[in-house]
Amino acid sequence: MATQPLSGSHDARQDAQLKLLAEAQQDFWRLFRIMPGGFGTLDEFFEAVTLIQTNKTSAFPVILMGKQYWDGLIRWMKDTMIPEGTIDESELSLFSVTDDPVEAATIIAEFYKKTIVVSNF
Repeated sequence: MATQPLSGSHDARQDAQLKLLAEAQQDFWRLFRIMPGGFGTLDEFFEAVTLIQTNKTSAFPVILMGKQYWDGLIRWMKDTMIPEGTIDESELSLFSVTDDPVEAATIIAEFYKKTIVVSNF
């Protein structure tokens, strides 16, 4: 997954946060940072949240980058899936949506401040 910001303009702080995200993925932190994409991206996203939802894996940060891009999918979850009973509203908390790499890094850091990392194998 790309480590580039969604817009072409960003500052040194965002550069540092993007570097942190890239290093976190290569280091011991487990996270999914999901950029706008196609069917394969949707498959990876739904697989990640399903594994967390069904307790097949311990929780980890799942972050959708690009609020406008993901808005239709989130709206469909709220307007269709929740009323149909296929997901619970609380399950929307299994992932976060942001445009800001700094916010993404903060979400990750806050998660790992209060979470003990446990290997699934």
